[in-house]
Amino acid sequence: AAAGRLAALVAEALPARTRPSALAVGGHACETPRQCEQIRTALQLHFDAPALVVGDAELLVPAAGLDKGVGLVAGTGSVAVGRSADG
Repeated sequence: AAAGRLAALVAEALPARTRPSALAVGGHACETPRQCEQIRTALQLHFDAPALVVGDAELLVPAAGLDKGVGLVAGTGSVAVGRSADG
């Protein structure tokens, strides 16, 4: 269901009859490799394009322009993700 909603949002944001050449998603509550893989597979079926799906906390460090660090999402649910320079 999540992939279907994401696919609808992507299709709505694109010009008519335009297909993405690739997709990258930072998904809220996509916390396990299995969850991310299931959404990735479903998105690829919608668009026939390569897709990468990670948890949203994984995007914080690269979004800050860093190659290593710790990203923390804190609220009613909290997630912390750390990556060293070697991944």
